[in-house]
Amino acid sequence: MQENPIKLMCERILMNLYVGEHLPTKMGRWAELGSIRVELAGDYEYLVQQMPRRSYVRVECSSGKRQQFEERIGDWVATAVVEVASKGECSLLSEEPDQDGGIWDIEALLTFISGRKVVREEEKTGFLHKEYGEPACSPVETLQALRVAWGNRSHLRDSRLFLALHCYNEALHSRSMLVQAGLISTALNIILDSFDFPSNSVDKQIRKNLAKEVENVVDKCSELSNEHAQAYKNILRGKVLEGVGGSQLSKLIAFLQSIEVVSDPILDSENGRAKILNSIRNGFVHSARVSDFRGLDKEKSSRYLAPVIGGVVPELVRLFLGRKLGFVENGIGSLSQHKESLRQFFRDGVYNEWKLEEKSWEEFWFGLDANNQSA
Repeated sequence: MQENPIKLMCERILMNLYVGEHLPTKMGRWAELGSIRVELAGDYEYLVQQMPRRSYVRVECSSGKRQQFEERIGDWVATAVVEVASKGECSLLSEEPDQDGGIWDIEALLTFISGRKVVREEEKTGFLHKEYGEPACSPVETLQALRVAWGNRSHLRDSRLFLALHCYNEALHSRSMLVQAGLISTALNIILDSFDFPSNSVDKQIRKNLAKEVENVVDKCSELSNEHAQAYKNILRGKVLEGVGGSQLSKLIAFLQSIEVVSDPILDSENGRAKILNSIRNGFVHSARVSDFRGLDKEKSSRYLAPVIGGVVPELVRLFLGRKLGFVENGIGSLSQHKESLRQFFRDGVYNEWKLEEKSWEEFWFGLDANNQSA
């Protein structure tokens, strides 16, 4: 006797999936992922009016006409349905592959792609729906981007990059800058640790032998106490085993060059701002505080914190993970692959038009507001 095919399927309601203010064209309304189907609610255009939205202004390129959209506080709204085959896909973006039909991966990928926390209906009480970050693609492409990301998600199992994805997702939905800074900095650290840097070109056994010789030299220094000698051996052995290119700053610069946001060889101005980013990352990860930067006074140093933690680092992580998921600059997921704002930050110290070393936030904001009102 054949099983009823309906019994092989289960349905899950997805909350907070945003694909724009209007229902996309047919191809943007659903995604088939093997034995899984994700589909927008038929009354999406009504439901989306109940979701959170920041205020913004839309300017028509042809006429210059400005349209103001007001903020919506909104609530959790069921905007999509997932049909999952009970014996279908498994989730890969976890410590061990999970035989859950792929629902965990769908939630994680849609959160990354849309910039909003996407969860099942039964999970909504554990998360904030009002906080959201930047999308990885144009909203109308969300489900098309999901198809691409789904086919490439196994790449995030390499070097445990799925943990960077989860840290990034959680950082974007936190109200605390301290929590956001710790999570997004950890995401960047995981990415840096995944790289094959020049230190790995020196055979591991050679580095071990060199470390032993360095320890022997320390042992021959009779002027050191046993305690100090052991401390030096621990430090020097670690540096030798780390390799010639193993500092966090050198890793960061190699990473920035690999994604083409700084020059190779790196310019002095780019190197200086890479040091600032590395100092902020290191400070928040290890002590939750950041010292002033060399060459900048306290007030100018403080200007870098919010743009780096809230903008530059998330943008770097989004670019790298988006590339791993198959997003490209002139196609699906293009928003995650734009590099000009990052290049301008490292080259000129400007982020989203704010000249960080020339203007305070108040000077920048009130100047921007005055320009908008006169436009």
